Amino acid sequence: CIPSIQEYRLQRRAFLRGAIGTIQSSSPTRVNERKFLLLAVNDIQSILDAAREGVSIIGTNIAAEWSLSGKALVLDYDTNESNANAHNGGIMDLNDEHYTRDSLPLLPGCKCLSCRPRSNHHSQRPEGYRHFLRCKIDDSVTPPSFSRAYIHHLLRAKEMLAETLLFAHN
Repeated sequence: CIPSIQEYRLQRRAFLRGAIGTIQSSSPTRVNERKFLLLAVNDIQSILDAAREGVSIIGTNIAAEWSLSGKALVLDYDTNESNANAHNGGIMDLNDEHYTRDSLPLLPGCKCLSCRPRSNHHSQRPEGYRHFLRCKIDDSVTPPSFSRAYIHHLLRAKEMLAETLLFAHN
């Protein structure tokens, strides 16, 4: 009998909890200062489970893989909200034509290089800006450093900057 995905996740979390508990009980001195390392994690749920169970350092190449394939992580950890319902499990595929004219940052409120608002002296839009882009723009919001539309364009043009911006965000 093959376990369901939910059963597998519960087993994985129980294993992590048990392994960390065994290590902590074997050396009761300075338990709170002990760092735990988990390597070769290849999916976002495993990363979240490991963090919940107290793993301090998680080694993964998932950010690089997603960046190379044009995907961005769109989970907002600061507000405990996510765009997971709007996107495929919290992953935005910027290769999709849907993002051709999307002027939003990858994740609104994110402070990474790709998402953060431009500095004030660069945020002045030229007179014909709205006509040039032909997309919905809210002038009350400072534009992001790099919009979804721009990163989509970079991916279509096979520019390396797209992978760099996605890696910085992921």
